[in-house]
Amino acid sequence: MDRHIRAHTGEKPYQSDMIRHIRTHTGEKPFQCPHCKKRFSLKATMESHIRTHTGEKPFPCPHCKESYRHMSTLKEHIESMHLGIRWKCPCCD
Repeated sequence: MDRHIRAHTGEKPYQSDMIRHIRTHTGEKPFQCPHCKKRFSLKATMESHIRTHTGEKPFPCPHCKESYRHMSTLKEHIESMHLGIRWKCPCCD
C-alpha cells in the first residue's frame, strides 16, 4: 500500500513502480502464461503461476525434505512445523 500511495503523491517513485501502479488502473496484463494463456500484470506473478504447470518447487525447507512453489508457503511451513508457531482462530480459541 505504501508503494501505491507514493505513486499518487509523487514521493520518489521509481519508473517501474509507476508502470506497475498504472496497470492497476488500466487493467493491462502484458504477461501471458505459455501453458494456459492466462494473463498477468506482473512478470513475477506469471512466473509464479507457471510453476503450477511445471511442478517446480524452488524453495526447499532447510529442516526437512519438503519443497514449495512459493517462499510464503515455505515460511508458513517452517513456522508451523519446525518452530511450533500455530495460527490461532479467534472464534475457536
